[in-house]
Amino acid sequence: MQSTERCVLVLPFTAQGAGQGIEDAVALAGALARHRDDVSVALRTYEQVRRPRAMKVQQLSGDMGRNLHRDASESRQRPDAQPIGDTLDWLFDHDAEAL
Repeated sequence: MQSTERCVLVLPFTAQGAGQGIEDAVALAGALARHRDDVSVALRTYEQVRRPRAMKVQQLSGDMGRNLHRDASESRQRPDAQPIGDTLDWLFDHDAEAL
């Protein structure tokens, strides 16, 4: 089950391991409540909703780690890069109960 693995799979650069675990639990509870007569449908719904977001959070965390550990010459090579802080609304404004 993803919920128990989330803290291990997300690198620490977004501090999202625990948050993703909580989102997983909320989404799973919602899917099971909506599809209480068919657990397999509930689990498929949960996976379809959570997988893209979880992958995006994992990608962001890896990107932030690389950005934090690059040297000054690498930073100068990308003067047009958008600051990461300006792009995180999708992460913090998410409604985990919306399936």
